[in-house]
Amino acid sequence: MPTDCRLCLYADAGGTKTTWTWSCEPILGITTNPSDLTDGGIGRYDNAYVTLGINPNTMGQQAIRAVLLAAEGILKQQLAAHSIGSWSAEGPNSEPEPTGRVVLTEVYYYGAGCGAQANRELMAGLIDQVYRGSPAQELVVHVDTDLAFAGLSQWGEEAGLVAILGTGCNVGLWQPTLLSSAKGQQAKGPIGKIVDAAPSLGFWLGDEGGGAWVGKQIMREYLLGEVPRSIVPILSQILGPTETLLQRFYQAASPAAMAGAILSGLATIGRADHPDLQPWLDNSIRAGFEAFVRTYVLPLSAAHGYKSVRCVGGMAWHYQALLAEVLARAGLRLDRVVQTPTLSIDQPKY
Repeated sequence: MPTDCRLCLYADAGGTKTTWTWSCEPILGITTNPSDLTDGGIGRYDNAYVTLGINPNTMGQQAIRAVLLAAEGILKQQLAAHSIGSWSAEGPNSEPEPTGRVVLTEVYYYGAGCGAQANRELMAGLIDQVYRGSPAQELVVHVDTDLAFAGLSQWGEEAGLVAILGTGCNVGLWQPTLLSSAKGQQAKGPIGKIVDAAPSLGFWLGDEGGGAWVGKQIMREYLLGEVPRSIVPILSQILGPTETLLQRFYQAASPAAMAGAILSGLATIGRADHPDLQPWLDNSIRAGFEAFVRTYVLPLSAAHGYKSVRCVGGMAWHYQALLAEVLARAGLRLDRVVQTPTLSIDQPKY
């Protein structure tokens, strides 16, 4: 007999990329308790994929919807590759199809630019539109900040400072709470929220230490002629002629992504042929991390007394030695770094 599957979709969206993770579990009597699930011939599948980033502060609804539709298409392809089943419009109580149905029940979206209630409502509405068209049965959409996802994934049951250092940056204090069940018993696992956070001013006014901020500073030095002579040919190769750079930057679909891509371009340059490149780049990144710690981390640490910081994001991951050095000089400790935060299937999502 074909088995129906309950599908949960999780998204961690930053300015450059969105990492989507899904889990699909057999439905027996439409239970949502993982401990009540048995294999049923299908078992449990997990997978992940990456699309373009999403930020409602810097993108219009049409651009966001395009990313959501692309993500939906990849999800369908992955489900088909696993031969799990087909989308069901009527839900799990309708007549089974030969391969069973996939019933999308929950979407947990954690994204940049979702600190404001209006943006959370916007994202929830767009997600609902796209995925009910898949279609979905009793779809629950939960939207929160990417910082909350970082806190949940890195601290869980513990309280502590969590930072995002990727294309942009953000810092907050994660505080776990306990969720009670209807019977008054403690629910399984930790949940919590960001109880205090540094102001997030975005690419143009903030994001010190993020990849886009460092790239913007490099671009500025390049245009002002402040870059060492040995580095100029390298930047010319990546950025193109100075005469058109400003126009290309300000007219780019995403200036933050363009600035952030500068570090990716520099990563492809051979260090053996350019011995001056890495020391110069390290100084640029160190200056960004110093501004990040001074502006965002130290005030939160002083206010709440926490000295350990756990970080997620590409900048923190690739340059963690520099970040640890800067934090240590400020009397803080880099406790953990991951490039991409993840949650297990059974870990509570909010």
